[in-house]
Amino acid sequence: MKSFGGPITFVLFLLLIHTARAAVPTPNFTTQVGDSVTLDTKIPKGAAYVNIQLRSASLRKGLAVWIPGKPISVISPQFSGRITFEEDRHEFHISHLRVEDGGIFEISMENAESVMTDLGKYVVFVFNISVVSASRFDNQSCSMDLLCEAGTGSRAVTYTWKHMSKGSTVSRSPWLHLVMDPKDQGDTYTCTAQSLGMQGTWDIKPYPQCGPKSGAQGLFGLRFPSICLLAQALLLTLVVAHSG
Repeated sequence: MKSFGGPITFVLFLLLIHTARAAVPTPNFTTQVGDSVTLDTKIPKGAAYVNIQLRSASLRKGLAVWIPGKPISVISPQFSGRITFEEDRHEFHISHLRVEDGGIFEISMENAESVMTDLGKYVVFVFNISVVSASRFDNQSCSMDLLCEAGTGSRAVTYTWKHMSKGSTVSRSPWLHLVMDPKDQGDTYTCTAQSLGMQGTWDIKPYPQCGPKSGAQGLFGLRFPSICLLAQALLLTLVVAHSG
């Protein structure tokens, strides 16, 4: 008797791979701190429901509930005043995004029998690329340090930086140190964040952010690491003076 164990096993293996891939959501939105995002509820035509709910799977809590004919109820203090619902389009709108907002969002509807139906799942990467320190010199060259942060809903995030035109990886950490000349002012660098099989990217042209000569602050001002270095230097100066 001819055995079909091999082919059947192979087909089952392919089905398992397909199922596993389908179960992993892909990033739907890549945005930055301060921007907003709109999530479509994808309500089936003619569906009967008593409410539509927005939940953060990453934070493991409900965020907002909309009941037809009533104002939206935002139940998460973290998102207070930042979630609205567009009744005509049936869309949730989240504004003034923060790094900690990033992650997986789920939308579901509840019918009169209290049965919940999943409507959609979205992945939102929220990037914040800041210039931690920058100095412009007399020859207009610039030394600067960039920090890339991405809210993905997970602490297990890996980062890489790439020089776009050259296609080369220049850093495999959230940090990127650059020394740039005026001829580099058009150069673009991309920060890629990966987490739980998902990936998001954000681009930046660093040179224009260098600021005026002699150590101007960066895009979002002086960050915590630089403050620590200044404090350590001041403390060292005081200790030396006291010893003398």
